Amino acid sequence: MGDTPPNDERLTNKGVESWHAAEMDRAEEFFRAAMAQAREVNAPETGSLLQWIAKVHMEKGELKAARVAFRDALARATATSDLAAEAVILLNYASLLKTVGETSEALTKYERAAELADRLQNHRGHAHALGNIANVHRVHGELDRSLELRQKALVILHKHGTPRDLGNSMANMGSLLRSMGRLRESQQAFRQAIDYLEQAGATRSLVITHTNLAGVQMDAGRLDDAADLLTSAIGVAEANELPLQQTSASVQMARLELKRGDADAALELAEEALDPRLPAAEATRIEAHIVAGLAHLELKQRDEARHNFMRAYEKSKAAESYQFTMEALCLLAEMEIEADAMPEARRLLGLLPDLPEDSQVYARFALPLKLRLAKYAGDTGVGELIAAANESLKRWQAEGDRETAARIRSAIN
Repeated sequence: MGDTPPNDERLTNKGVESWHAAEMDRAEEFFRAAMAQAREVNAPETGSLLQWIAKVHMEKGELKAARVAFRDALARATATSDLAAEAVILLNYASLLKTVGETSEALTKYERAAELADRLQNHRGHAHALGNIANVHRVHGELDRSLELRQKALVILHKHGTPRDLGNSMANMGSLLRSMGRLRESQQAFRQAIDYLEQAGATRSLVITHTNLAGVQMDAGRLDDAADLLTSAIGVAEANELPLQQTSASVQMARLELKRGDADAALELAEEALDPRLPAAEATRIEAHIVAGLAHLELKQRDEARHNFMRAYEKSKAAESYQFTMEALCLLAEMEIEADAMPEARRLLGLLPDLPEDSQVYARFALPLKLRLAKYAGDTGVGELIAAANESLKRWQAEGDRETAARIRSAIN
């Protein structure tokens, strides 16, 4: 009997299992029961339990309640000098801050979590923190630094991590490789992630991974495969009450409808994601504005398109999501070119963030824009730009990225 864990620990473990299985209501019941028992004996682990309750709130889209719970959890851990709990709480609190677009504050907390976990020799926690720092660098467009940190995290997790840890890290690697334009490697990473996550029964993570893999399939023109992944992701997210993931998958479905030529369906899905009554991550809202703008363009509603692209630009700049910033600015500039407003197009070009020229977003949006403007103005360097575009076209064709290749080809011709 001496080896039997306390009842509050057993309840906590059941709550964690339920959370990873996306059974959020059940998880909350276990965590609150464990909290009640822990408080009876004034146990120090109440801070950790509070942060699990915060994570439940977050997944249910209750972001204000999640913030309050994370603050309470952090205060409890600090008051009891529980550095191990503080590291974990900082990590998860930072994820909430990143979700709502407070990227700088999130990065500060991720770095503090990494420092604490490393000091405590919590290898898994250190790897998780490094991986999340890598994700921030990715949205900043600092792809080489992101890759360095992601690889470091994977090395640690291969030695100390669980299948769920490896699955989540490989899924993030897939998204990073896609941003770097390494689509074949990206798809391979996502497939490996799915194998790990299915082994772990990680329902929530599988929804996210299927959604992100669908983006790769759309890049390659495999629309039916993308539709299957997104239909599954939306269905599982809805069944398990994962509103943040459901909205994210719905925005990708809106992109898919655009590629299928149904701008009305795309606009309906994008506008649903922009409904302030529904919970959504800030990155999802930003992308929904971009998709809504593209749908309005297809429907010849230029004022509405410009409004949505401008909102995407403003929101992405505030959230330091510079890949979306580049996409939104380039789409605005292309509208100005079509309106023969070249000075405004050049002004927008000057606002582009400094992102790697071998990244997907640069090749898909910035390179074609620069080439079009150079051609129009008769710039002396247009020949060099055309040569660079032709080299880039070969690369993206070899990677199987049909959308990026098509945009470059259109600018060359």
